[in-house]
Amino acid sequence: MGGDLPVLSALAEELIKKNQAMILTIKPRDTIWGIANRFQSPPSEKFINQIIELNQVDPYRLRIGQDLLIPLNEEIFRLVEVE
Repeated sequence: MGGDLPVLSALAEELIKKNQAMILTIKPRDTIWGIANRFQSPPSEKFINQIIELNQVDPYRLRIGQDLLIPLNEEIFRLVEVE
């Protein structure tokens, strides 16, 4: 894992254990929209906002190596390879 989630919140740990979320590490040129599009195509505004709110991040200030918690729920209909 990259960083920024050194101690997962109780909610994050619970979501991951229940396969309702996963951690994704930001790579060069990643955007919130691009990340959301890996899981839902096209990504809904609701899903994009869930990622932003769950991680409490500024979507314009993502950092390479930063970890994001990605919610996985019934609205996710396309899962593709995540490096």
